[in-house]
Amino acid sequence: MFFDNVSVNDGSYYYGMGWLYSTQMYNQPMLWHAGLVENYTSNMFILKEEGIGVVVLVNMNDYLVCNNLINNIVNPLIDKERQNQPNLYVILHLVIDAICFLLCFISIYSIATIGQWNKKESINYIIDGLRHILLPIFLLCIPLITDTPIRVLWLFVKDLCLLLYLNAGILIIVGVYKIVFLLRKLYNKNHCLES
Repeated sequence: MFFDNVSVNDGSYYYGMGWLYSTQMYNQPMLWHAGLVENYTSNMFILKEEGIGVVVLVNMNDYLVCNNLINNIVNPLIDKERQNQPNLYVILHLVIDAICFLLCFISIYSIATIGQWNKKESINYIIDGLRHILLPIFLLCIPLITDTPIRVLWLFVKDLCLLLYLNAGILIIVGVYKIVFLLRKLYNKNHCLES
């Protein structure tokens, strides 16, 4: 259960029956198990040489703060200094919020300006291609890029999952509308020339 393990990450740690084993994480043998659900995170560490077992239960699931918090709990127990890293929690959340706001703005702007877009003589196909093809494809591929199954994304960050797929859907629908509009315009122009 503890030592007959399967190598993970090229031997940087080993996995067996739910327990992970490493000699590299704290420069000594350590067993640990971590888990998380929508609103909670837990970590359990056994430092055999120190005779220490630690259980950390956090009533939130936030990747931006939990790892640093857990390291700062374990380090003093094994006579290592606390990590005096700056608390980037607020800054990272503000950056994520700004990206989400920008994404929503792009989608809403696409809908709000569709009437003006119809009347334009010169249409910027590069910007529209980026906005209605590449951006939605990127948004839909974020689970693949981050190697996170969509089900996990939905269970743990429903708000971001909805934001990604709703905005991708809006951009695709507006893009399809623009393509249909352009095809009708070309058809009418060719039909008028033939008449």
